[in-house]
Parts: sequence; structure tokens; C-alpha cells
Amino acid sequence: MIKESKNKNDYQEYLAQFFLENNITEREQQLYTSIVDRLEQVNRHITKWDNFDLDRFIDGLHSTSANTITKKFQYIKNIYKFICEKENKEVKNLYLISAPKKYIDKEKFHESILTEQQYSHLRKILTVTDINGKEYNYRDKVLVELAWEGLTSDEIKNLKISNVTFEDRNEGKIAHVKLEDREVMIVDIETVDDIIKTIQQNEYYVFPSNKRKAQYMKMRETEYLIRAVGTNIGKKDTVANPSNLLRNVLIKDELTDSILGVDLGRIGLEDIRRSKAINMLQNGVSNEEVAEFMGKKTICDIYWLEEIALKFKREDLKIRENKKNENDTKEKGDKNENDE
Repeated sequence: MIKESKNKNDYQEYLAQFFLENNITEREQQLYTSIVDRLEQVNRHITKWDNFDLDRFIDGLHSTSANTITKKFQYIKNIYKFICEKENKEVKNLYLISAPKKYIDKEKFHESILTEQQYSHLRKILTVTDINGKEYNYRDKVLVELAWEGLTSDEIKNLKISNVTFEDRNEGKIAHVKLEDREVMIVDIETVDDIIKTIQQNEYYVFPSNKRKAQYMKMRETEYLIRAVGTNIGKKDTVANPSNLLRNVLIKDELTDSILGVDLGRIGLEDIRRSKAINMLQNGVSNEEVAEFMGKKTICDIYWLEEIALKFKREDLKIRENKKNENDTKEKGDKNENDE
């Protein structure tokens, strides 16, 4: 049972001071804050930790990515070092007892990975049609499509319309997406078409339900592809968090149970991006190509993903075989009943 820390309040004070003394981005602040929120629930204060305390804490974060675990570990060390130094306490060399992939929450991981068929279904349910038969809300669909094309959540958030150019080819239009340190070429015709419609569409349709009436809301006027709904007054040009934007849409429109075995209420854009990488690895695409697709500098960053992809494939085959056996048994039973 988790007990409250006797030093519960000092974490927030130290965190505010840490932000003031360091150049921390808004996204990093969100992650630091989530870690501190969790620290406040732990009985043993971080300044008294050893490696086993760290091990239990990391395991309890229920992360689904080895890279995320590595990042969170570094953030925890930063907080630990900062507080120890402020309190004139010894800064011990904390390290992970096991490899980052060992801390992955396997059940949660399984619930966050989409097959290609499930991805296609997700695109379909995000297509909204109003009472007049006109399609709206391409923005929500494009969030998913860009993640499937390998863009990170931050790249999607900061993508300007001016950084997307189109080229006519015999098989249809393609899109060139210029990012900070790489360029992504999108050849999927539906995705390219949805990007164009996202740029052109300035209204967002909120369809009716038991709790609300149908509404047409203005999209914010900004230079970014992914725009929020509402006025510009007192707001930033970029959306706060694209993954939360997607989750909110899925929860609000009661779509979280639309795909069996996938928790859409918790899925993020990084999960969708990772799903595509796993699909690529399962289909024999090389580590080098997958690393390039994910914008990784070396193939070392995806070794853990390759191992999980192969395991996923084995488990998927086992599940399919079990289902086949169940169906064969059922059909045999039905045949025997008919014979009688």
C-alpha cells in the first residue's frame, strides 16, 4: 500500500525552483510534473533512495517504451540530484538494476499497439459526416495518419502548413513534409488528400449526442497544420498536446471501445508511430529503414522494438492458432449435433 510522503509539499516547491533555474521546455515540464505527482505518493523520500527504490518506482510507472523509460530515468536523476544538492545531502550514483526494456508494462503495451487493419479502422471512425452528408474534422484523422507516417508528437504539433509541399505524379499527389532535421515523403493517396482537406477546412463539426446538439465551430487561424478549435485570444498558435487532443476526441465521441483489445482512451501518437514500426519489422523491413522511418540516429535505438516485434508475431500466430482450434472444435461439435 502506497502512503503519502512526510515531505509531500516540498516536491512542488523544488520543482518550481528547478524550472526557474533550468531551461525546460513546456513538454519537458509536463513530464517532470507527472513524475513529481507520482513521487508525492511514495512513502520514502527521494533523497533517501537506493537503487531498489528507483527500480520499484520505474516499474510502477507502467511505461510502454524503452526510450521513454530511459528518458524518465534521467529526469528522476535530475530531480534527485537537484533536491539532494539543495538539502546538502549526498548524491549517490543511482542506476537501473535491469535493462530499460525489462520495465515495459507488457499488458499495457499490447493494448497500445495497432495492426494495419486496426489502423485502417481507426482512420475510418475518425471520419465525421454531418447531417447534410458533408465530411468534417480531417484534422483528427491527419493526427493519426502523420503518426503512422513516422512523425513524432512534437513534429506533428510544430508542423507548419508552409513546410508541406505537394507534387503531382502519375499515380497521384504525394506530399513532402519538411521537418527540423529530416524530410518525410508521404505517398499514401488518402493521407495526402486528408492533409489538403485539413489545410482547406476552417470549421470543426461537433456532432449531436444525448448530451449535446450539433455545432459548427471555427478553427483557430494559425500557420500550423494541426489547429485547435476556438478563437486566437489568449491562446498559443500550436495545440498543447496532440496525443491528448486525439484522446479527448475518442473519449468525447465515445469511440474508445471501437477496436477490440486496444485501449483507445489511453493510446497516444507515439503508440501509433510505434505500431507502424512494429508492422514494418514484422514484414521484414530492415532495422536501418525502420530507424530512418522513426528519425533515429542509429539502429541501436530500435533493438528493443525489434525483439518485441518478433515476440508479438509469435504470440499473434499462437492466438490465431488457438482461435482456429476453437473454431474447428465448435464446427466439429455442431456437425456431431446435426448428425444426431
